[in-house]
Amino acid sequence: MNKTIVFVANGFTKDNVRLQPWRYVYEMAKHKSNNNTVYVITEGASDISSEEWDEGFIVVESILLSVKKQFLLIEYIKSLNPNELWWSSTPRTVAYYPSLLRIHCHKVAFITCPLYRWSELLRASMSGVPYEQSRALWSQRFVPRLLFRWILNNKLFNHVVVQSKNNQNILENNGVDKNKISLLPVGIDEEDANPLNENVLNAVSNTLQSKENEVTFLYLGALRPIRGFDSLIKAFPAVIKNNPNARLVVLARGATDEKCKTLLSELKIKGLDSNVSVFGGWLEKDEVRSYIELSDIVVLPFVLVPSDIPIAALEALARGKPIVVSPVDGLPELAVNRGIIVDPLNTQKFSDELLSLSEDVEKIDMYKDEARRFIETYPRWKDVGDLMDGICAKFN
Repeated sequence: MNKTIVFVANGFTKDNVRLQPWRYVYEMAKHKSNNNTVYVITEGASDISSEEWDEGFIVVESILLSVKKQFLLIEYIKSLNPNELWWSSTPRTVAYYPSLLRIHCHKVAFITCPLYRWSELLRASMSGVPYEQSRALWSQRFVPRLLFRWILNNKLFNHVVVQSKNNQNILENNGVDKNKISLLPVGIDEEDANPLNENVLNAVSNTLQSKENEVTFLYLGALRPIRGFDSLIKAFPAVIKNNPNARLVVLARGATDEKCKTLLSELKIKGLDSNVSVFGGWLEKDEVRSYIELSDIVVLPFVLVPSDIPIAALEALARGKPIVVSPVDGLPELAVNRGIIVDPLNTQKFSDELLSLSEDVEKIDMYKDEARRFIETYPRWKDVGDLMDGICAKFN
């Protein structure tokens, strides 16, 4: 039977569907649109503006997502006569409680944000993470956990969906009914683990010009303190000093050529220029996969993870690469036996762990084997869609 399914997710655009948390919404909407009418409602400049995407779902941009206009938003959603409403939920969702009560269909709160402690946010700020990079996380934390627990436990939502075991444990430990919670993990593309295009791989190899016996650490993402890039640059000089074969490759997502040149100049002052390469811009997926394939270790030293489960960690594991991650959000559960977990804000410890790993070829190979075994049974996006159907069946 054809159903009408509505997703509400802030910030959903064609430009960012490769990134979390929008990739998660994109894949769920795409899967559901196979046999249903699916709407994704997100922010926009007008009251209502809709476009059907090639993937089969309809994206509705609207100014009605603000708290002040929430009742108009709810009236619009009611006009669609939905069978299911999937609401991207954070602690701030409590502000929408009065209006959500007026929608009478199966409602799912899907959690796409990390749930941090005060101490974690304070420590990140004291380490130099600008407020504008963590603003959303602070605003979510200002909502008392008991209110978030209350809105998830009452009859407003039929189900609560999380992306990580970490968030599942946090919610259960804070008193959310565990019978309402389901884990629906972030998936991977089959192409993430498949053999690469040889032409692309060779082109990237020529760009890297790796030397014999090098141990290459790969950083993926924007050059932002919240992602731990500053911490990595502080820690890496000691690694190179003690192991000249260590090399850092930086894929600086979205960085201009000018930004990359400036960064290289700064690194030269620190004595890192001969052991660090920086590549900016926006790369195609096969290019990113090739950089991962040609590296030995992927470093994701997030001080805070802005949205649950970074896809980069899964992309690295999909190519059988060990990961170096920080002890925040759902990262540790991905790295167990497949890499190391280290606090990037402890510069000495961070350096020591990177150095130790760079000198231990047997451990790197062991982590690679474990990563390959892990990814063999890890859910692809199609599998995630099937799991989603199973969750829906529970309340139908």
